[in-house]
Amino acid sequence: TVHIVPGYLAVVGRFRVRDTAGAEAAGSDITTEGDSGSLTGVEVTLRAHLGGVARWAKTFAESCGLPARIARSIELAAALHDAGKVDVRFQRMLRGGGDSRVAVTEPLAKSKLVAANRAARERAAKRSGYPKRTRHELSSVALVAQQPALFAEDVDRDLVLHLIASHHGWC
Repeated sequence: TVHIVPGYLAVVGRFRVRDTAGAEAAGSDITTEGDSGSLTGVEVTLRAHLGGVARWAKTFAESCGLPARIARSIELAAALHDAGKVDVRFQRMLRGGGDSRVAVTEPLAKSKLVAANRAARERAAKRSGYPKRTRHELSSVALVAQQPALFAEDVDRDLVLHLIASHHGWC
């Protein structure tokens, strides 16, 4: 839902892809609300999640009539916002905190774990070795900031990094 008040714009709600029969498509949740947004009960690959968020952000930015440079910056931030989730410890956490020797072939953005299952969530976090209170958003910023080629196109580097850092509202 989009609410427009002169001088302000706010996005409220969630966007889910539906199939032709109206059923929710598997792995379609492209939103990440709060810290438990990665624990949806449905595995979604990082590639699919970032692609979906980038497409949605581009469409939204263009529909709002934002200047092209800002729209490109928003799209780039969306495409990279969860890059920090490639951390092998984060990936182990999403997979229940399993064996550290297991190779991760396709990084996940969303886990089969359900956020409401606190015991499983805490067990996975502990077994994974992912440091407490670590923010994947900041890992994402650190990775993206070290890649100057990403900013070769006319985008606002500071805006991209700010959007990545703040996409859960903590930074």
